[in-house]
Amino acid sequence: LKGEMTPICSYRSGASSLSADFTQSINTLVELIDCLIDQVSESITDGPTPDFVVSLGLAGAGSKALTQKALTALQSELFKRDSTVCQLILMEDSVSSLLGATLIAHSKPTHSESVRLVTLGTGSFVATYHQDSTVHFTGGWGFPIGDEGGGARLGQLAVRAYLQYLDKYQASNSNDAKLSENPSDFINDLATSLGTNRTDVLAWLSNAKQSDYAQLAPLVVDAINLPSPCSIAQDVWQQHLQLVRELLPTTNSNTFVTGGLAQATLEYLQ
Repeated sequence: LKGEMTPICSYRSGASSLSADFTQSINTLVELIDCLIDQVSESITDGPTPDFVVSLGLAGAGSKALTQKALTALQSELFKRDSTVCQLILMEDSVSSLLGATLIAHSKPTHSESVRLVTLGTGSFVATYHQDSTVHFTGGWGFPIGDEGGGARLGQLAVRAYLQYLDKYQASNSNDAKLSENPSDFINDLATSLGTNRTDVLAWLSNAKQSDYAQLAPLVVDAINLPSPCSIAQDVWQQHLQLVRELLPTTNSNTFVTGGLAQATLEYLQ
C-alpha cells in the first residue's frame, strides 16, 4: 500500500477455495502470487527487488490439515520458480476480509461500535468485529447445508427451477424433455449446461460440485438484467434476495458487503 489505503496493484483470478478444489486452488494462487509480484517489481524503479511476505485469506483455511497441505504445496511451487517470497501466511477468508473492513471503518473520523462484513462469494458468511476486539461469525457452514446468498446456492436455486421446468414439459413415458416452443434464453443456457434428458441431467447432478453450481450464478444475473427477464429467472433471483436479506443486520453498524455477487445483489436491495 502506498500512503495508507491505496493499493499499488491488483489482479483477478479464478476460484481458490481449498475445500472445494484443492488442486485448482493451488494453481490459481501460484498464478495470483506470480502476477502480483511481477506488477510490484515493475513499479520499483531503483534498487533491488525486495523479498515478499504473502498473506492469503482462503476458504477452507480453517482446517489446520488443509492449511498445512496448502503451505507445503505453495512453497514447493514457488521454490521451482525461484520466487522472492520469503514468508507465506494463510488464514480464513472470513478473517482476512474482516480485518480489511475493520481497517477501513476505523480510518473514518466517526464509526459505530461494531463492524459487520457480509460476504457473498461462492459461499457466504457474516463476520462482526466488536468494540472489545471480539469477533463473532455467523453462517459459513459450507455448501450444500449453508452458504445462503452465495453463488453456489444461487446456482442450486436455478437448477431446482430448471428441474421443475423439465417436470412440467416432460413428455409422457419419455426420457427426453419436451421444452416449450419458445424457451427463454435462461432456460436454453441451463439446458446447455445440464442437458435436456433425464440421463444427462442426473449425470450432471451426481457429479456436480460447489464450483459447478456457482458457475451457473452468472446465468441468473445476466437473465434478470435483460430488458424483459423471464419469470423463472426472476423467481430464482427473488429467492436469492430473501436469503441475503436474512444475512443483513437489523441494528446500526458499519456494514460492508463484499464478494462476486455483492454489487449485483445490492443494486436490487437499495
